[in-house]
Amino acid sequence: FWLKVEPSGTSLIPAFMVFYPTLLLIVATLQWSCLGLVTKIDHSNRHRPAISVPAWGTVDGGIADCQTDHAHAVVHNYSDPTDTRFSEHGSERCFVEIPVAEASGPVPVFVFFHGLGGSAKAGCSSNSSIAEEANHRGYALVCADYNVNWGFPTVEDGCECTNSSRPQACSAEDTPDFSYVQRILDTIEARPKVFDLDNIYFMGFSQGAMFTAWASQCFGHRLRGVAQSSSGVKFHGASVNEAMCQFDLDGDCKPGYDDGIHLPKGEGECESCEWFPAQPIQVKNKVNQPLKNCLFAGCQDFLKQSVQVMGAYMETHHVWHEVHYFDGIHETPENYLGRVAACHGLTDERQSLLSVHQCEPAKLSIAPP
Repeated sequence: FWLKVEPSGTSLIPAFMVFYPTLLLIVATLQWSCLGLVTKIDHSNRHRPAISVPAWGTVDGGIADCQTDHAHAVVHNYSDPTDTRFSEHGSERCFVEIPVAEASGPVPVFVFFHGLGGSAKAGCSSNSSIAEEANHRGYALVCADYNVNWGFPTVEDGCECTNSSRPQACSAEDTPDFSYVQRILDTIEARPKVFDLDNIYFMGFSQGAMFTAWASQCFGHRLRGVAQSSSGVKFHGASVNEAMCQFDLDGDCKPGYDDGIHLPKGEGECESCEWFPAQPIQVKNKVNQPLKNCLFAGCQDFLKQSVQVMGAYMETHHVWHEVHYFDGIHETPENYLGRVAACHGLTDERQSLLSVHQCEPAKLSIAPP
């Protein structure tokens, strides 16, 4: 959900140079809005001067954008999508459910949190690879929808982050999206004949991955497992240790100060911040076992370090996790839902799904007792 546009052509006429940055901003914003669910952005060269656009809040992905193509669902043997709409804190909110067609009993359900510029409509649309894969594997899918941006908690000085005084920030006072996620889970849990309530999984991409990091801390006791792709957690201050800085290529990471990852509006870098959006700790899941975190990073993703740093923090704090890599830029990996299922042991395809295009060895941790 962050885009770097690298200007060039310094030998062009002065008049063009005046309008070139503005033109880049317009083109980049239009591109971002159209990409939706899977955003492909090349950030292979991070060391050249760059204009960073857009920051959070500059792209309106649409409020309550949940209308889906019911006719396509029927043709492709999906169960008919259900658009759930309601008012939350003065805003219209929604999410989309796609149960499994002709299921013989309750099935696992995956709740997907999209990235910036995405929507529930895109996540559960006719051309969504995640929706098609869920249907193919016999899993139910719920596509969440943000209100312009996902709502992250703030500390006393108004900065978006958490600190040791309130490391998880799990209440509607901390963020209105607490009630929104609660509404999704309440809806799922009210239908035990449709959904396997012992197998509810959260998964997110980019900005939605960071939101998943927060939501997993607050609702982990109602989930079986979680997954994040293309973004981890921002660390600042005392939370930064030596293990995190091994992944820093720019020399910006300093133990006890900052992890060297700079987000568009400086989220997580206020003096009062330690984690953005929340501290990842080991929590118990729905079946009273350690909640497992499956992390995915593209080999050429400019935010690969964010995922690696989160994995390093989890390693030193004994949080059950796996870090897997795929050959790609800032995008959801191919067969994302299948990879998540394999990481959590729902399928016997672990070797074939998780060993494809590994640019670096996977990092695995053992479940804490």
